[in-house]
Amino acid sequence: MLDFIQPFSDQLLMICSLVFTISLIPQVLFNHKNKLCEITYKTSISTAIFMAIITLVYISNGFWLSTITGATTMILWSIMAIQKYKYDYRK
Repeated sequence: MLDFIQPFSDQLLMICSLVFTISLIPQVLFNHKNKLCEITYKTSISTAIFMAIITLVYISNGFWLSTITGATTMILWSIMAIQKYKYDYRK
């Protein structure tokens, strides 16, 4: 039924992942500027771990564009976990 999507799977997943990445950049910059992070550890660490798993699935399927954007999203969530630790530690 949705066979017409299959040839464009990598591109569609890459676009979705790119939207997630772009939406995280302002949050990371805000955290850095204000030296605070209100994202919880549970949210940032679990999302980073599951993005790593999703990225491995992209690699196993040969979705190279999605791999790049998925890895970037994972890195941004990891940065937010580090920011949370760094800024909470200062208090």
